[in-house]
Order: sequence, then C-alpha cells, then structure tokens
Amino acid sequence: MKKKFDYKKILFVPFQEVRIPAWALLLVVVAIVVGGVLATQPRESVVVEEPVVVVEEPEEVYFSWLDGREQESEESVVPYAIMIDHALDSGLPIGIDQAPVVFETLVEGGVTRLMALFDPRDNIEYIGPVRSARPYFVDWAQGFGAVYAHAGGSPTALSLIKDIIIKDINEIGSDGKYFWRSKNREAPHNLFTSSELMNEAFAVKEWELTRDEQLLPWEWQESVEGVEEEQNALSVLIDFSRTSYTVAWEYNLEDSAYQRYRSGKLAQTSDGTNLVAKNVVVQFVDIGLEDELRLTMETLGDGDAVVCSLGICKEGEWKRAATNEPTQFFVENELVVLVPGNTWIAVVPNGRSVTWE
Repeated sequence: MKKKFDYKKILFVPFQEVRIPAWALLLVVVAIVVGGVLATQPRESVVVEEPVVVVEEPEEVYFSWLDGREQESEESVVPYAIMIDHALDSGLPIGIDQAPVVFETLVEGGVTRLMALFDPRDNIEYIGPVRSARPYFVDWAQGFGAVYAHAGGSPTALSLIKDIIIKDINEIGSDGKYFWRSKNREAPHNLFTSSELMNEAFAVKEWELTRDEQLLPWEWQESVEGVEEEQNALSVLIDFSRTSYTVAWEYNLEDSAYQRYRSGKLAQTSDGTNLVAKNVVVQFVDIGLEDELRLTMETLGDGDAVVCSLGICKEGEWKRAATNEPTQFFVENELVVLVPGNTWIAVVPNGRSVTWE
C-alpha cells in the first residue's frame, strides 16, 4: 500500500528559538563600525608627477674692451702704454705684435714712433726698444687710462706727466730696475722691458689692475660673415713723411687681417713675426711746431678719420671731448664697429695722402 506524503509536516514546522553567542554579536557590531569609519575616510588621490624641464641659462660671455677677445670676467683691465722706437736705424721692434692697440705718428725729423698698449694679463718676454715720451702720446695714454712707460722725454712731455699725475714708469729715474739694456744693440736703441717687469712695477707701486667703466673708443662686431662682397680696400697706403716712412697695409683674405709693409718691405718683429692688424684706423689732426725740433698735435676736438677692416675702408670722423676720455671714431654718426683683434691707429697731418683700393 502506497504511503501518503505529509505536506503539513513540511509547511508547518514548529518555531524553534535560535540562540546567538554574545561574542558573535560583538564581532558583527565591531565590523559595522569599522566599515563605516573606513567608508567615511577620503580616498587617496593618485598624483602624477610632471617631468621637470630644466632650462639652462646661457653662459655669460665677456669681452676685452681693448681688442674684443673673450675673457673670464667682465672686469676692465688697466693697460700699460709703452713708447717703442721706430727709427730706421733702431733695428726691428719686438713685442708689438701682441699689443691690442698701437698708435703710430711722427716725432721730430720726419721719423715715426709707436706707442703700444698691452694687456697686463698677457705674458710678453721682450718689449722694445723703449724710447722717450712726447706730450701727444701722453695725452692718448691718459685717454685710455693707461700706465705710461718710457725712457725720459721732452720737457713738455715730462711736465705734462707731472701736471696730470698720470701713472708712469720712467727708466730715467727711480724705475730703471723695470728695464734692461741689451748688449746686441747700440744705445739709445737697446732698452727693453717685459710684462713681468711691468706687472712688478704695478705691484710695488700698489696700482689697481682694473679700471672703472668709461667711454669706449669703439664697439666690437659679433659676426664677420657675408662682408667680402663689399670690399673696396685690399690695399691701404699711408704717407707719413718721406718714402722710408710710407706704410702699406695689404689685406689677407685667409686671415681677414691687414699685413703691414714699410718702405715696400714686409714689416716684421725682430723674432721674425709678421706685423698684422685686424683694424687700421687713420686719424687726421693739425700738427705744429713746439720748438725748432719737436711737434705739437691737436688731440682734442674732432676731425676726419678713415676706418678699415675686412677689406673695407669707410670715411668718418674722430671726436674727443676731454683728456681723460679716449678718442672715439664714428662712421655716419654711429660709433664705429671693429673686428675683434688688434687695432693700429695711424695719426697723420691734415692733408697728408692716404689712399686705398
């Protein structure tokens, strides 16, 4: 006989009391509380760091005020201006090829003399022959704020040195130890000095090697590219007095510099170094007589000038307002821009022939 399935036993199960331990209830409460606290905590944001781009500042570049060459600091040095013999019987000079600036002009008898400005940071073993002072050279040295080195001088020049209190190193006096006489030449063409001796004089006399900012005689050109097409002066001829003191400057394309010739011969120093100049400047001045022998020159005011560099000559003017300022050169009313390198300044009488082609 088939047994009936009792649905009531399934649908109507008697209620039974279920007891939950206290520790379980406590655990549930703790879980709820902790969960709530965690839910209310702010979520940490994810920070994406941007790459740091470091922009390097370009290194500051400084240039010498004398010749435009690069130097380590912006300080302006005090040059020393040394009188250099240039008479035909004096023998070849030495050291002037390393001078940033050279002045050349007449002294008595139609002879020319040089004044070379040197940077005291350079090391030049032989400079000379050293000769005597003339007042207009003293004037130009003062304009550059230079220390003036010489062997005696004309009465007017020595008086001017004392009056303007220019720093000078005079071999004929108490400064003979900063010069020496060579046995290979005859006096008075045998007096020489060196950078070391000049710097020793600076130190002993406690002179400053740096100068305050002053007017500049010129500015420096940053680039020399693309100027060859304008060249009009591959040869510059300067007539100082007579044939033996006629100077020619021939432009060398490879070196972008002028090669010096004197009396038609290649000009060199006594150690065989060719004399060249990156810039050739001609200054025209009024010249007179101080006495039967010595000359006077107009160093203040203004006048005509010719500025030559990179095979190009341009006519302009020079201006100088005060003795403690350098002569400035202008082309089309703008301060002239020269090529970095040495500059040779030829000071000639007004009306004297200067040609270029």
